[in-house]
Amino acid sequence: MTVNAAQGYVSVKPAVVRLLPDDSVVVRGSVHQRTGSIDPEKQVRWVVADPRDENYVGLAPEGDSVTIYRKAGPEIPPGEKRLAPSHVVVKAFAPEPGKVTADPAIIETTVLVKLSEVAKFSPVSVRLDIMDDQTAEDLYGRKTRDEYFVARVRIFNNLIDDETGENVGSSILAFSDSIEVAVGLERMYDRKSKSVEGTGPDTRRFAANDGKWHPVEKVDLDLMIDPYFGKRKVVADPPLKTGDDEGRTVLQRTPVAPRDEPDNPCVNAITYRPFSFEMIVNTVDRRDERSTRARVFKGLALFGTAASFVTAIGIPGGGSDLPTSLEKYSNLFIPGLAKVFPSLKETHRQNIVSQAMKPIEEIPFGSDISRVIFLPRRGIRGLLPGQLVRICTVCPYYFKIQVAVLRKDGKSVFEQGTADSER
Repeated sequence: MTVNAAQGYVSVKPAVVRLLPDDSVVVRGSVHQRTGSIDPEKQVRWVVADPRDENYVGLAPEGDSVTIYRKAGPEIPPGEKRLAPSHVVVKAFAPEPGKVTADPAIIETTVLVKLSEVAKFSPVSVRLDIMDDQTAEDLYGRKTRDEYFVARVRIFNNLIDDETGENVGSSILAFSDSIEVAVGLERMYDRKSKSVEGTGPDTRRFAANDGKWHPVEKVDLDLMIDPYFGKRKVVADPPLKTGDDEGRTVLQRTPVAPRDEPDNPCVNAITYRPFSFEMIVNTVDRRDERSTRARVFKGLALFGTAASFVTAIGIPGGGSDLPTSLEKYSNLFIPGLAKVFPSLKETHRQNIVSQAMKPIEEIPFGSDISRVIFLPRRGIRGLLPGQLVRICTVCPYYFKIQVAVLRKDGKSVFEQGTADSER
């Protein structure tokens, strides 16, 4: 049984967005007929529900989409305090042809725009764990397992105020593009590189052309010079204390051994940023094309195409069964083989979409989230002259991420922070 809507309606995606200062977001809308199909003759229009909120957000429509951008707000007279609204409502509607008012036969919808502002920094409890190869293959595919280190990131919002010692009680926003992870490196002579094999006083340490990987040591890291900022950042900051007697995160730092001493678990490591959510999701198809299954089926399809081409030209002597065999090969054998060995590309894609860390993650107070991040396993060129470098270890004792602490009263003020890994 199919139940159709009594009238048409407008749909928007996403329906809830968050705007930071000087930020903007694109929202797309569609007008649907009562059967659910898109109505090509009507276009979505956008308006701020409360005219007073036009001081805080602006609309830039283009076709059926709109860019919602943050404004500075109205000028406040000296001595007067005024809090911005915690959210703004934007209406999406479809007007009648030739009019600007909403069509009564089309149900309008709204977009909830949450507003936020920056205040200060604060840390949270974070834990980093490397995922085993079998689980990574089952969830994201064999090629993802072979090409990436997959790490689980757990962020727990148990913030306490560093002045009062009481729970903050606010939600936080975690920014995935600010993640820094300590990684160990290995190097191997790059046969394809045309650059010199080494620089500095001791070039013999780069001269090994044995085709094997060698650990990158401190003297190698000293060669990684940035022309603008000097040496590349090497892990040296002490991690945060795990917690107080009640297991809460505190702002006190505890000293650790210097980077050159063996007691430091992140010796000879540099900070590295994982790939973004968009990079991993948008390359699912490319990784699937490199899989063994995709190559086998591509070869079978190529064979069938070539044989069909030869058959179409003509075969001397009539009564050949080759065309019939090719038809059964293309219409029965290959589809049947595909059912026996199905493609899990969409399953892997959905797992990445649901489990990988998004650009911004919101964590309510007293709860936590567990997401995954991806770091490359394959060789990297350009870090050391004439050398191919790869990540060989991921140090779980050093992890930093930018977080923003939302005020618990719901007003448009929030605090930025830095999260370090538990030790």
